[in-house]
Amino acid sequence: MRIAFSVPMAGGYELPEACLWSSDRVVSCRTGELAVGGRGGELALDLWAAGLPEELTAEISTPWRDGAVDRNPGNDRHRVLVLDTGDPYVF
Repeated sequence: MRIAFSVPMAGGYELPEACLWSSDRVVSCRTGELAVGGRGGELALDLWAAGLPEELTAEISTPWRDGAVDRNPGNDRHRVLVLDTGDPYVF
C-alpha cells in the first residue's frame, strides 16, 4: 500500500519492517497477498506532521505488482481528511 500525505511528515520516526519512506510525504508498505473476501493484517504507523498543520489529507492506494489481478479496482484509493484533534486515526 502507498500512503501519500498532503504535508511533509516529521523525520526521526521508525517505520515497521515492511515499510519504507518514498519521500517526506509518502510511505510505501508491502502487505503480501490478501485473501479474497478476507481481512488483511494490521499495520500501525506512528507518524507526526512537520510543523503544526490544522488538517492534512492522507491518500491510501494499493498499487499492484507481479501480474496480480484486482477484481475490485473501485476500492483501490481512499482519501482521508485528518484533523488536528490529537486522536489516533484508524483506517
